[in-house]
Amino acid sequence: VLFAGVLLLATALRLSRLSLIEFKYDEATTARSALAIAREGQLPAFGMISSLGPHNPPLMSYLLAPAFAVSRDPRLAAGWIALLGVAAVGLTYWIGKAYLGRRVGLLAALLFAASPWAVFHCRKIWAQNVPAFTLLFIASTLAFAVRRKPWALVGAFATAACLVSLHLGGLAFFVVLAFVCLLFLRHVRLLPLVVGAVVALLILGPYLVADMHQGWPNVRAFGQLAGQASGLNVGAPRMAVLTVGGHHLEDLAGERYRDYLASI
Repeated sequence: VLFAGVLLLATALRLSRLSLIEFKYDEATTARSALAIAREGQLPAFGMISSLGPHNPPLMSYLLAPAFAVSRDPRLAAGWIALLGVAAVGLTYWIGKAYLGRRVGLLAALLFAASPWAVFHCRKIWAQNVPAFTLLFIASTLAFAVRRKPWALVGAFATAACLVSLHLGGLAFFVVLAFVCLLFLRHVRLLPLVVGAVVALLILGPYLVADMHQGWPNVRAFGQLAGQASGLNVGAPRMAVLTVGGHHLEDLAGERYRDYLASI
């Protein structure tokens, strides 16, 4: 009953007042790409161009295409992504319950369901990741490392490839997966490893083949970024802490942010 209540809370927060979603250039570009798939039969190999140069793969456009096949209204697409956010809350409970106990799973799901910034980003039709894919990656990786299921590696490779297909920043998940395989090398079996790698290549294949036909512009641009001088950057963990802690929640209040601050 409590879990059902958490899911209802997550659904209500994510699906209410969809007219308030953020819709700027990136969202409009992704919407146009999804419309081209749904209404014109186009099959793009590239997605949104990143702020650093390379094009991202196009999975986000394909993910939105079913919603735009029904309606051109971006609120429907936002609602579809929001439902995937509700699924992510459910996966949070499932993973927490499976590995840390029912109470931990329920509390984690409740915090995720009610987090204002999580609600905000779960309604965006252009985002750097979709939490449901991230949680499926975590579930597969834990099944491999903790429950010693070698074939779970296939799921980890597949979801990591999907996360890269949403945004090139998802390459970090392959780094995580490599470390996990090294740490739990005794659980690795050759056949699941090869099948997982093949599945990942099949998912990323259209992007790589299209890039090859154009002379590898995206791979070269990414290589140039990777070749820059390295340095320690604590921006990512700092932003994670600020997001979880509710930093700048007043931004979500719009014109009433002064009333919000005065109420604290």
